[in-house]
Amino acid sequence: MNNFVDLKTWWHLNYGDAYCAQTVRRWCQKGLIFPTPEKHGGKYKVIRNAKYINKLVDLKPKLKTIDERNKINQKLQQLLG
Repeated sequence: MNNFVDLKTWWHLNYGDAYCAQTVRRWCQKGLIFPTPEKHGGKYKVIRNAKYINKLVDLKPKLKTIDERNKINQKLQQLLG
């Protein structure tokens, strides 16, 4: 089942008009939405239950190997359920 929605739909479902489109696109570019949105045909598609997580900014520079990134992704998935 395709659980992806376009970025504008996700943003309005979760935040209404609290943020402008440029801010939400910046979140995508910086990896602040988890699971990470995918770009399809020039537009971001987001899993419906994705979350904005500001903490990823602090974690990214410290991750050096793919194994470390996978461990963090698994922990985040467990936390987000």
